[in-house]
Amino acid sequence: DSASRTVSIVHSANPKEIIHVTLNAGAQTPESIEEGRMEILPGDSIFVARSGVIYVVGELIRPGGYQVEHNNRLTLLEAVALAGGLTRTAKASQSRLIRRSATGREELTVNLQKVLYGGGPDMLLTDGDILFVPTSAIKEYSQQVINAAIGSATTYAIYRLATPTPN
Repeated sequence: DSASRTVSIVHSANPKEIIHVTLNAGAQTPESIEEGRMEILPGDSIFVARSGVIYVVGELIRPGGYQVEHNNRLTLLEAVALAGGLTRTAKASQSRLIRRSATGREELTVNLQKVLYGGGPDMLLTDGDILFVPTSAIKEYSQQVINAAIGSATTYAIYRLATPTPN
């Protein structure tokens, strides 16, 4: 499941030549299968790399690690879509992208709100990137107030229905 779709083949007759093949996961016709055939001889080596992983955490419907199958690249919008979208309490405008660099980890502020609505560039994520979407304290508080109001109204309605009215 974690295999990359890119396979490298080294023929024993010419070890300096490396052939890279991208496997197609879609439906194939007999013609495309025949076209894509490659002869593998005794002593040849086949290498299958591990697929990259990006992590989306915080206020998303399904946070977690997601495999990157498109040459180890995925966009912000694709990552959010894989994670099921943002929760109601997400503070998308203050999202952060944590990325490995030559000097360690670097953290970039990303206005995911603008990206989602077409007002900002859709950045490319690479293997090992972490997208963090924080919680909006105001939205969280508003949600708690709404839930409390609904609970109180429900309790009052049940009380009124259960209490007999005097004649």
